[in-house]
Amino acid sequence: MVDIISRITGMASYAHVNREISHGSIVLAGLETLRVRTASLPPALTNGMIRLTVSKYGVVQEIRNETCSQLYRYQVSNRIRIVTVHLTKYVPSHIYIAGQRARFSYIGQPATCYSCNATDHLLQHCHRQRLKPMIHSSPTAPYSHI
Repeated sequence: MVDIISRITGMASYAHVNREISHGSIVLAGLETLRVRTASLPPALTNGMIRLTVSKYGVVQEIRNETCSQLYRYQVSNRIRIVTVHLTKYVPSHIYIAGQRARFSYIGQPATCYSCNATDHLLQHCHRQRLKPMIHSSPTAPYSHI
């Protein structure tokens, strides 16, 4: 889609039934400069590592720490970082950065599977999801104590 839009230079014309012609621009919805929130990252993970990872999805302009309410006397980090990025493609909801799984969210983000980041299904319908064996306290059936 990005290739098609770049070939037509983002402009298009439409001929109405009454032969009137309208001109307009074509852009990808949601692929713009946005504030992307990231959570679940340890403080030791540097902004440089985040910048390197997120730059695969667009041009990173700024990374800053979000702070708790102004009710506190001092600014207190809530361990969420805000990445301002001009998106060139959608950022998945979960990305590994230096071995740490981070959650990313922003307005207009497509819903993605927690397991494989695909946009055509969610976790409960994921074919790649590994089934975890059930562990019971007794070697008999799980309801043998009833």
